[in-house]
Amino acid sequence: MSSADSSILSASSMFTHNIYKGVIRPDASTKEQNIVLRITIPLIAAAACAIAIFTKSIYDLFYLCGDLVYVMLFPQLTLAIHFPSQVNKAGSIVAFILGFLLRAFGGEPVLGIPAVITYPWYDYENQVQNFPFRTMSMLVTMFSLLLVSRITRSCDGRQQHLNITSVKAPIAPKAPPEIGRDNYALEKLPHEKM
Repeated sequence: MSSADSSILSASSMFTHNIYKGVIRPDASTKEQNIVLRITIPLIAAAACAIAIFTKSIYDLFYLCGDLVYVMLFPQLTLAIHFPSQVNKAGSIVAFILGFLLRAFGGEPVLGIPAVITYPWYDYENQVQNFPFRTMSMLVTMFSLLLVSRITRSCDGRQQHLNITSVKAPIAPKAPPEIGRDNYALEKLPHEKM
């Protein structure tokens, strides 16, 4: 039981910190995060119980988890480690959603989800995808992450130049702490000419 509640708490904490605070409300207070965490724990527990009740094989769930990691997380982790300057938050969100939808619409017999998208070489008799749609979904995730990151990065740059409210006043240089403000103009440094 301790493993189950640790997993539920871990998933709820990751949602609260990474998605709610990181994406939805970056300025969320600690109290607000605690409320979201307390709401998320029963929801994730209910989803976990439903999956455990209606799934017939642990191996199938393990295979499905590996499949989702391959399609949605592998491209993001690879690009975030090897090309961190090429990716951003907006690209990551779009790529995650797009990869999930392409994978889910390909159908999943373990969860009883029929194929919405019938990729080439679909077997209508057995209702099986013969096309490597998981790899295609992974590649679409990777390229959409790069493309959306590049588009939003160029839009962010343009908006900063056009937005007058983002202009910051220049900061005046301060006098060195060891020399007083009054004596600063009178004293010259050794390399300065009089």
